[in-house]
Amino acid sequence: MSETPTDSTVLDLFTGIGKIDILVAARGTSGVENSPGNTVTVFSTSAGAEVEVKYTYEHTMAPVPLPAGLPLLAVGIGVLGVIGRWKSAI
Repeated sequence: MSETPTDSTVLDLFTGIGKIDILVAARGTSGVENSPGNTVTVFSTSAGAEVEVKYTYEHTMAPVPLPAGLPLLAVGIGVLGVIGRWKSAI
């Protein structure tokens, strides 16, 4: 059986640190053998599981925001340039 969960409540279990419980099945049998004067009881238990967890990491780049002061700096440099041209023209 193979399952690919897409529900965020399931996928959140794989984020960060923590513990994940995975259900597996086990089977046990027992038997009793009687003979005159002797009783033999046999218990046999077997269990097994194979679990494979695959991670697919998709990295998306968030756009880097423009610093808030950069447009103000550009305006200030522009104003200084205009003032410099104005003073040199006088």
